[in-house]
Amino acid sequence: MKEAKQRTGRKRTMRIGGLCMAALAVVFALILFLPGRKAAAQDGSFAGKGTAEDPFLIEDVADLQALQARVNGGDPCKDVYFLLVNNLDLSEVCGENIGSWVPIGNKNHSFEGSFSGELKEISGLYIN
Repeated sequence: MKEAKQRTGRKRTMRIGGLCMAALAVVFALILFLPGRKAAAQDGSFAGKGTAEDPFLIEDVADLQALQARVNGGDPCKDVYFLLVNNLDLSEVCGENIGSWVPIGNKNHSFEGSFSGELKEISGLYIN
């Protein structure tokens, strides 16, 4: 009788262990295969909803460039909110030997949204 209980206990442990392993496998698969934010930002979308309560997040230079392309392409982002969440270094995309940063908005397409820097720094900006 005692031996039968031990076997049953081992079976339960094996089932629970197997379920945990299966759950971990699913989590790792989701982490590896779900599209990341970088891909989303490159197609002009951002994390967040663009509202005052849940602004679009500018997390890296690619996000800032996506905003630049969006506004300069004709979308004024009227009443849309953006939040800079990290310090950005633009020296990889603009500089004396690379070329000038193209401002977000111009005489034909102005930016009409809200951009909060949250005391983050954008460095390496070069405009000529």
